[in-house]
Amino acid sequence: MHEIITVTVIAVLMLQSTSAYDYGAFGDAKRGVFTSLPSLKEQLVHYPHTQQLECSNPDHVLVTRPNGKWACVYHDTATYLKWDIVTFLKPGTQLITTLVLRGEQYHNASYQITNADIESIRWNEEGHGLLVNITAAGHGVIVLGAPIYSGGLFEHYCDPAQSSSANFMVLMNGEETDFQSYESGNGLVNVEIEFEAGVKTIEIINLRPPYIQCQG
Repeated sequence: MHEIITVTVIAVLMLQSTSAYDYGAFGDAKRGVFTSLPSLKEQLVHYPHTQQLECSNPDHVLVTRPNGKWACVYHDTATYLKWDIVTFLKPGTQLITTLVLRGEQYHNASYQITNADIESIRWNEEGHGLLVNITAAGHGVIVLGAPIYSGGLFEHYCDPAQSSSANFMVLMNGEETDFQSYESGNGLVNVEIEFEAGVKTIEIINLRPPYIQCQG
């Protein structure tokens, strides 16, 4: 098992109310200043090839519905309906927040992925970890994030600065593979995995079930 541990702090990128896209009558495109943000429908109709969408209502979150369509709803609504929340960190780069059922409770998990589509993410009780099914078109990277605080998916995580215990093992198509893991500074641990075309399953096996203590 080869686990490369690094500890970093990732700055949270806040999307501004203005946008880099030419929204014409909505403001001064030359200066990149917009008096109002177009509605989601107007963004989709007039700028179908845009690589970044935003909700005009700051109280809304951008979601993808089960039918694949976009919507802007309140956060509580997205949680209740279990719709994936999408944040554009930059044009073309999406951070997806989804809900994973473990036992009888749903838990937040997030992911970014390149050159592949996520088919499903679920908790594997047998492996005490996340089972991800993907369709990979070529070489890509997936970064999966899950909470390490009490009640989170990886709540028994051992701090690498204080423990020599390994936290994860990663299987790709049933074979162990290298990966990187790092804390993001907001109660999450990220597991970063590279993959190639043809990969169907990625398993992040949690080596820290509740009955195994962290070693000093």
